[in-house]
Amino acid sequence: MSERERQVEMMGSAAVAASAETADAIAEAAAENDDPVVGEMLDRAAVSADTTLSRVGWLRGALQRLFGSRT
Repeated sequence: MSERERQVEMMGSAAVAASAETADAIAEAAAENDDPVVGEMLDRAAVSADTTLSRVGWLRGALQRLFGSRT
């Protein structure tokens, strides 16, 4: 694996991990919450976090295809 491929993999992995951590933190907060208004807000935040995680995963794959191995 070339240095460029390692860098692309590292950037993609870091972005996916950060997005997953955000989604997990929101889910944890929702589990502890007992206020219905806050619960609705956390549900919307959880959907947004899941969407972000999906988009970052797609971006990671696109970067790997663009800058990854050409063989």
